[in-house]
Amino acid sequence: MFLKNIISLLLLCSLLVIPQSISLADLKIDEALYTTQINFFSNLYGVDNRIVDKVIDCESDYNPLAKGDGGHSNGIAQIQKPTWDWMELQYFKEWGEHLDYQSSHDQIKLLAYQISKGNGINWTTYRALMNGGTYSFWSKQNNKYYTIVCKLDN
Repeated sequence: MFLKNIISLLLLCSLLVIPQSISLADLKIDEALYTTQINFFSNLYGVDNRIVDKVIDCESDYNPLAKGDGGHSNGIAQIQKPTWDWMELQYFKEWGEHLDYQSSHDQIKLLAYQISKGNGINWTTYRALMNGGTYSFWSKQNNKYYTIVCKLDN
């Protein structure tokens, strides 16, 4: 038993050692982990998991380190901090739990929750999905015109 525990510990430690030549940006998190979370929270809040999944796919390509909107949006769900603050406050008032802005898990949770509350329009990719695959708008923040393309796979 003792030997089995030592071997397990050594195997675990070997998985935790990351060569210095690899940066966090080079690490690709398994999309299956995100899919599991997307499915769980979509089911919990009663929303279509395909919509939540596609918003994340179009927003960040499942990259938890993604930066968008000229550096204003962060993470897997591409939420800007001021938007996060009021959305997270709504979540806290209903569920009594604070969420971490830097956590992909919490961004997925908040995205599914907000879609369930009718606030999916805060994501331009959601608007594109609901508009047949495209959404065009003028960004005052970036002083630029954008057309977003995001379609559900058939």
